[in-house]
Amino acid sequence: PHQPYYSQERFPAEKLISSGHGYSGNSKIGRISFYSAQYLPLQKTLVFPQKIIINYELIPDPAQRKNKLPDSFASWQIQQNMGIKVNRDAPEPVYLLVLPEQFLAAYQPLIEWRQKQGINVLVGIYEEIVANRSGVDEQQMLRDYVRDKYQEYGVSHLTIGADDSIIPSRITFAFDCNYGSQIDENELLCDMYFGCLDGSWDANGNQIYGEDDDNPDYLAEVFVSRIPAENSFQVSSYVEKLIGYEQGNIEEYQKAGGFSMELWSGSNSQVCQQFIYDKYFPDDYEIDFLYGQNNNDENAYDLINSNLNCAQHTGHGWFTVLSLEDGNINQNNLYNMQNDWGGIFYSIGCWTAALDYDAIGEDIVRKLDSGFLGYIGNSRYGWGAPAAPGFGFSEFYQKEMFRLFFQEEIYDLAALNYSQKIPYFPYFSGKSIYKWVGYELNALGDSFCRFYNQNPAEMQLTAINLIDSVKVKVYSEESPVANAVVTIGNHQGKTDRNGEICLPYTEQVVSAYKYGYKFLQTELADIFSNYELTIDTELELAYEQGEQFQVESVFYNNTNENVDFEINYCYNEADIQLEQIGQQPESVEANSNVNLAPVQIYLKSIAESYQMQDGKIIPFILQVTDPDSGEILAQHTFKFKIAAPAFQIRNLQWANYSLEAGGVNDFYFELHNIGSIGAENVQIDFVSDSEWISFAESSIIWPEIIELGEYAIISNQLQIDADSPEEWWSNLQLEIASQEYLFSQNINLPQDSFGYFNDFETNFDWTSSEYWQLVDTYAFQGENSLSCRPQNIGYYAATSDYFYFLSGMELSFKYRYKMPMYGEDGFYVRLLSETRVDTLIFLGAGGALPPENKDGDYIESDWKGYSLNIEDLTTATWQEGELFQIDFLFSFPVLEEGFNDYGNMPQIGIFLDQLALSRAGNVNNENEEVLLTNKLQLYPNPFNPILNIKIESEKSATLNIFNVKGQKVAVLQKQAEEQNLKWNAAKMSSGIYFIRWQHEGKTITKKSLLLK
Repeated sequence: PHQPYYSQERFPAEKLISSGHGYSGNSKIGRISFYSAQYLPLQKTLVFPQKIIINYELIPDPAQRKNKLPDSFASWQIQQNMGIKVNRDAPEPVYLLVLPEQFLAAYQPLIEWRQKQGINVLVGIYEEIVANRSGVDEQQMLRDYVRDKYQEYGVSHLTIGADDSIIPSRITFAFDCNYGSQIDENELLCDMYFGCLDGSWDANGNQIYGEDDDNPDYLAEVFVSRIPAENSFQVSSYVEKLIGYEQGNIEEYQKAGGFSMELWSGSNSQVCQQFIYDKYFPDDYEIDFLYGQNNNDENAYDLINSNLNCAQHTGHGWFTVLSLEDGNINQNNLYNMQNDWGGIFYSIGCWTAALDYDAIGEDIVRKLDSGFLGYIGNSRYGWGAPAAPGFGFSEFYQKEMFRLFFQEEIYDLAALNYSQKIPYFPYFSGKSIYKWVGYELNALGDSFCRFYNQNPAEMQLTAINLIDSVKVKVYSEESPVANAVVTIGNHQGKTDRNGEICLPYTEQVVSAYKYGYKFLQTELADIFSNYELTIDTELELAYEQGEQFQVESVFYNNTNENVDFEINYCYNEADIQLEQIGQQPESVEANSNVNLAPVQIYLKSIAESYQMQDGKIIPFILQVTDPDSGEILAQHTFKFKIAAPAFQIRNLQWANYSLEAGGVNDFYFELHNIGSIGAENVQIDFVSDSEWISFAESSIIWPEIIELGEYAIISNQLQIDADSPEEWWSNLQLEIASQEYLFSQNINLPQDSFGYFNDFETNFDWTSSEYWQLVDTYAFQGENSLSCRPQNIGYYAATSDYFYFLSGMELSFKYRYKMPMYGEDGFYVRLLSETRVDTLIFLGAGGALPPENKDGDYIESDWKGYSLNIEDLTTATWQEGELFQIDFLFSFPVLEEGFNDYGNMPQIGIFLDQLALSRAGNVNNENEEVLLTNKLQLYPNPFNPILNIKIESEKSATLNIFNVKGQKVAVLQKQAEEQNLKWNAAKMSSGIYFIRWQHEGKTITKKSLLLK
């Protein structure tokens, strides 16, 4: 053995591995990594700390950028996707097109089209960029140029307008896959490099980019994609197709299809695509899915030629071919692709987007007069899971991209490609396949190509000639369209909330664009109307019940005759009370206008009407009609949005995971205000329809305003009658009141287990093979974790007792592994019910390559957290109260001595810790069994006049005490060494008081009653 293994010193000597930060726009996000154990070689012992304390100090950053980075549309969207609270409106997109000079004329229509969309367009000539800059290579020069444009203009989208042979991509390195098929198989071409602008991606200076010690920046400022054009003809063809698509000229956008082959014999590889279609695609989509013997080249081309908006390919690939079950789509038969148009094409196949190999993915995008507008694929190997179809690493990304497209309103090609990677950044360290796939996934097509996931709506325009200017009104289905981009000549602007804009009358042609609507361009003379009604009031985005406001309007008569008219109002009297101010005019002279009498609109209060839901639309129509015929001369439809509080229960946590006769159970939950306004004087009443349960506090009042986006932590205790039967269901009903608003939330509670927690320190009581064991090799917390240590090949199950399904349930755990890189080793997390088996996830080996193992090749990771929402990860409809079991199944089909011998190699395998099943999807970050609320205890309760307060915390603390009116009446200070405080309320009047404590980023509030 090497000498260091006999050392008496701990290895590693330093616990800290690295720390640093990254930028996403103007937000600076810190990170830290450290060793969770140290090795004593002489004693052959691993030492695990009982706790790790991290001290950090904020100091000026000497390497901070000289110019403060602005936020861009991209950085704003990324922060939203990461769950970072962004209290500002999204910036406007800024589009940068970098192209070779020879393509400039061919790209000119795209530049003009982006400008008509209201996009700020920047153009960079590639030859000029590299000629006027210095750097290690052209890739660095281009990235520096993008950074400069970002700092100056806030660029959000970068389109690289040429093939890799003209504008080279950056080669990055994740790890050595050691497959041995190609000499450059580890060279991952990664255009993401040009949009992640912090650092150099080569901190160690060895010109190998993206290694862990290079501190690569994964937080993008700019969304990047590439139009892989080799000549101007390909550019012109692509641009023409793109403009036609984005203008809404396609007959049917709601059409999708896919191709799936068996990646391995009996692999049922179609399950991933089927999950995506079932889970994310709307019901009104026309979907054709080819697998089995139907998945042949003739049927595949027929399907493509039917004009698909979304296409998916699950199969093997090469830079020349997309494999099917029977046959293939390859560069030699691509002439069969004769579709009129295509949207986005997604493939998990190997090498199909190898930018340096003239790949088939590139051909699909740049094919003249057909093909697809966007292609997302791999520049090297894709990764499947031989043992678990649908749960390969590449398939995780595939699912996420379509979820974003249909559920998160992300439509831009480059934004979709980047955003699908965000959930997997925490798993990018070490020998990580997540990182491999994240690096290699490139988007081919225009970065700002905005795909439609439904058919765009029609827009209509009317205009009033004001001699030197034109007032344009944009509407759809008689409702105004706000924020539509209207262009007349060199003048442009966005419509207001009434769908109106006034622009100089300099040209005869007017156009209007807004995503989600068909582009409209017409002659002004064709939309000048005889009569028009415009609104002179800038309305608010939303109104509360009980509010009143005034609407002022003008009626235009553009004819050569005087016109008599009368005014009609159409509205629901249950919602609105109307008062006209002054006398209404009854005529207007030829070629003139008249101010109509203002209208006072009162949105009825809850007491006068009913409680209106936050976001409810209240229509009000103002009509100008002919008094004789009743013909409508002009009208305007108002749609007033209601602003109200709205509540959602999240993170419902229990001290015990079962309800037993005669027992008590502390619980707490977060009461989130997801409405549009703050909620004051919130009172929560706890009610049940069961005679067997009661509550320590039947009512709780929250003393402070719960602002929009904020939440309160509410705690209580459930008490169960000793005579309760063995099996029953109870209903916990929360009646929530805020001022006049009332809300109700029902929670079903079963007698028996409805949740679970195990830290695997002392026992594992599932029905399981003897090889599922508690081991002390690794642990996230404490000394032990759960692992499967089979001696022989086979499949080894561990199955829980029954649980009752409750809406919002999540299964969470900590996971560490060192597993074969290839093959079928790994474990399934499954749910078993009477009628079905649902796989939530497979974790283990995989690879979209032939299945034979490669001796000595492992993938591994330190502890990572997983949270699996049952409803999100299954397509079946779960019924409240349905019985199910959690099942772990370890797959071990092939034994190779000295490689995957789990029974005799303790460091190899999967390790689980901190397993929890809970409702409402959130488990405390530390998964503590002791509820946070139990750390604050009050006694006696009621009290007079001394209240004892016990705080389980080693830190100093401030406690604020409020009365029922929300007034702060006392402040108590706790020193670090103290645990017990006393509050003397002798000078206070009888009543309820709230003791509030901020601890570990949470607000804990408990109530006590003073009785004199």
